[in-house]
Amino acid sequence: MEYKIEFSGSPQFFKKASKSYWLHACWKSYFLYIGVPTVTLALCLTDQEIIASRTGDLVMGFLAGIAAFALFSFLFQLSRFYKTYPDEKSHDFVYRITDEEVWLQTELITSTYKWKVFKKLWRSPNGWMLIASTRVLVIPPETLNDELKKFITQKIIEVDGKIVR
Repeated sequence: MEYKIEFSGSPQFFKKASKSYWLHACWKSYFLYIGVPTVTLALCLTDQEIIASRTGDLVMGFLAGIAAFALFSFLFQLSRFYKTYPDEKSHDFVYRITDEEVWLQTELITSTYKWKVFKKLWRSPNGWMLIASTRVLVIPPETLNDELKKFITQKIIEVDGKIVR
């Protein structure tokens, strides 16, 4: 069985789809790195014995440093994300999806991916993303019929991939 998808992908489409995935994928780790030190720091500030001790100064400084570093890292990643789409030109994409592989062609590249490289399928209203360790293929959800959605989902399950959403 072979499916063919053709669409013109605007930078706005890819920004929207990628941003929703990026925020979904990263919020837990950033919450952990920003939230835990901040809460611990707040608890330390309410304990007068810790505030009075020299060790307390080091602990609070360390926790504040971790929280500040995580916040800076988050903002840096966010700014990098917006700089990855400098051109405002739409590009034409052609996907050919078969039992063995996913084939992608644009005016810049032609690539073929075996199903086993995809570790995750992320489904959202902004786009379906086939996620490999080094690549993310984004497909607009409006280009997918029910049969193709089931086919892609089944292929990801067959290669022990994870289905998100």
